[in-house]
Amino acid sequence: MTTLLSYTSGYEPCGVNDHNRNLMAALPAGLVATSVRYPTQRVARHQVRSLLQMRREYAQLAARSDSYDAVLLHFASKYWNGGRPVENMLPLFVRRIHRPIVMILHEWPTLPGVKHHKGHRATRFLKNALTSALVARDLGRSNYLEWSESLVFQTMDRIIVHTPEFRERLLAAGVSANRIVFARFPLHTAPAPSLSEEEVRHRFGLVGKRALLLLGQPVARKGFSLAIEALRQLPADAVLVLVCSERNEQEKTAVEQLREVSRLHGVSDRLVTTGYLDGGELASMMQVAQLALAPFTSITGSSSIANCVAAGLPVVASALPPLQDSLSAGAGVALFAPGDVADIVRVVTAVLERPEALARMTAASARYAAAHSFQQLGILVRELVESVVTPGLGLR
Repeated sequence: MTTLLSYTSGYEPCGVNDHNRNLMAALPAGLVATSVRYPTQRVARHQVRSLLQMRREYAQLAARSDSYDAVLLHFASKYWNGGRPVENMLPLFVRRIHRPIVMILHEWPTLPGVKHHKGHRATRFLKNALTSALVARDLGRSNYLEWSESLVFQTMDRIIVHTPEFRERLLAAGVSANRIVFARFPLHTAPAPSLSEEEVRHRFGLVGKRALLLLGQPVARKGFSLAIEALRQLPADAVLVLVCSERNEQEKTAVEQLREVSRLHGVSDRLVTTGYLDGGELASMMQVAQLALAPFTSITGSSSIANCVAAGLPVVASALPPLQDSLSAGAGVALFAPGDVADIVRVVTAVLERPEALARMTAASARYAAAHSFQQLGILVRELVESVVTPGLGLR
């Protein structure tokens, strides 16, 4: 029996957390896995005592892998106390893992260089000298971005990517082709709705409306403000329904900024915000929605889009490479030119006004969900883990 320790997101709700949870449930027999979450607290580099404590915490976290045959590492830049030099715990963490590592690359590393320092000139000089010394201790080289890519990629035994674009970028970064494995973003089994269509419409004021779903936190790269701008030119009965958490101040601020955009464009009465919906409630909303709208300006893998496709909800999205690939593979997706509000209006209107198009996209998503499941990814992970584990030792 092979054992696996999966390091995953500590944030909740979180797409990577969902990805790991669904994957763990889908792993086949013969692979026993345990999940450990990254800490979510952040420590700034001037908090020396707390930073040293965090280094010990991450060293202990990595040491837990000694009891397992292999490690599964979910990568996104915001983990390991973020990406700023000195604060970043990734170098310490990876060096302490002595087992083979299979990485799932959820986003391309975006680790910044050394920031400008505050204070008088002498203070800035001292801070810079100290930071450079600490960075050099971890890096052994001066270029932080080059080092981060080398650390992230070259020390991994296998890297799973969900987009062809990432495969090409890894090859360009010098990663050998036999260590890169492409698997399309997997889809989970959609939960059963917990509310009736009538309950959903009355609860969120959607009676007589056609709901266009925006799913997830409104970060800039998701382009939700473009959807609001397009709403002015969409049919009068169309409303945007934003489903995302507002559990903390950061999330509340992001949603309020989007409400302000709707007021500026004169469509505040056509933007509905629901707050967090659990699995059954979200499934209920997806039964009511006409389509999901994803005007992303960039994308790697998207848990929000995967949720929609898994539920059989048609998706109208930006024509970015991963989504073009999904369309080619048969997903129920219609594409518009990225960032083009007029094209958003054109494509959304065309889909809304053609019931046969909606029905065709729904059927396509159902077929796609069956073909690209977490069960298939689970089989792949088991095969990769078994291929990198030394029988009886599991040492790199």
